[in-house]
Amino acid sequence: MFYRIFRAFLIVCLDVMFRRIAAPGLEAVPSSGGVLLVANHGNALMDPLLLLVLLRRPITFLAKHTLFPMPLVGFFLKRIGGLPVYRRH
Repeated sequence: MFYRIFRAFLIVCLDVMFRRIAAPGLEAVPSSGGVLLVANHGNALMDPLLLLVLLRRPITFLAKHTLFPMPLVGFFLKRIGGLPVYRRH
């Protein structure tokens, strides 16, 4: 439920911020089954949000475990089903 509300909120925000969002190759993403999406870009916070808005299927995000204790970021990551990633030392 939170995921859908958050997604709708992001759609409105991105419509206000950007005139047009181009996503070439989006039609190649299957509507079901396993898919690994890797947002490899300098703007690490915007890319996951764009994926969440542009893809109609639910996404599970991986995030560095140190983000989860952060009050605002952790709140949203937990509510949208984010999974913490722990790195070996």
